Amino acid sequence: MQVTGYNGELNDHQFDTVYGELHMAGKVHKNVSWVLNFNANGQQQTNADRFQTLPAGIMDAIVGLDLVDEFHVWVGQLLTPVDRTNASGPFFTIPWSYGGVFANPTAANPGNATFVGPNGEDVSGRSTGAVVWGDIGGLGKFKYFLSSMNMRALDSRPLFSGRLVGTLVGSEKGFWGNSTWDGSQDVVAIGVGGQYQVDGSVRDADPADPTSVALKDDFTEVNADVIAEYGLGGGYITAEAGVYAFGGDYRAYDNMFYGLLAFASPMVGPGRLQPMFRYQRASGKDTVEDLSKIDAQLGYLVKGAALRGLIGYSTTDYGGANNVNAVQLGVQTIF
Repeated sequence: MQVTGYNGELNDHQFDTVYGELHMAGKVHKNVSWVLNFNANGQQQTNADRFQTLPAGIMDAIVGLDLVDEFHVWVGQLLTPVDRTNASGPFFTIPWSYGGVFANPTAANPGNATFVGPNGEDVSGRSTGAVVWGDIGGLGKFKYFLSSMNMRALDSRPLFSGRLVGTLVGSEKGFWGNSTWDGSQDVVAIGVGGQYQVDGSVRDADPADPTSVALKDDFTEVNADVIAEYGLGGGYITAEAGVYAFGGDYRAYDNMFYGLLAFASPMVGPGRLQPMFRYQRASGKDTVEDLSKIDAQLGYLVKGAALRGLIGYSTTDYGGANNVNAVQLGVQTIF
């Protein structure tokens, strides 16, 4: 549940997400795997990702060729490999709100939000294409990801996206990612990513001007992130930061960065208390205003991401004297 207000007020409340996922995976051969995951949001009457009339859709549909630890080929609809945030997804990060999402209301759409981040995150962070990836040595110390995404139609421009991850302390195995290990191991990891798409930077035609046409330029993106999680005093501390730089004449923002610090306490009853602070900022191009957002929350972790509740506060500055404040109450279970 979220209570939201503009310019210092807190006067609107809503259940912004009533959401669930169903995950299935297996093998049909020792070298051939499959993943089929569905998601549904009870607050939506349609699924815009697939123009379905039911509030549900396919999240992942993957066939994997798994020859050795160092070489896998996964095809279908799957995560776009580019940064740690997208590799983790919203339910395996410490903040309740997904990174790079800034409240940006307009008169026509008071609930509008601006996403500042990589391309190819069009279906729950997924896109359609193929990913070649590997874990060198099979120890979770160094992984690479190379992909061609956005391949739903013949006239679509492919998005080339890749990522390298080095885990200096601890290990990160497998395709999926994490932004916390819930104190199960000490971890220090660094990552870099990049993207390129012909005509991927677009300014849509003005619908009020019949002579207006869409303008396009090539899109580029590079990013780097670092995360560290260490046991401390019977609990654990997590620090994370990332930077992004975007290229393309019609991209609204030149760059973005974020920083996060959280501490999970020793056991208090059946779980841990976890205060968290995150700061994000995106620099606008030309006449586009800069965006900034502060998140502060207190979580109670009974079983890490599998069972947690939280209360949080965020404030978003979207230019001039304008801001959006929100108070969130959230509960998450995974089983």
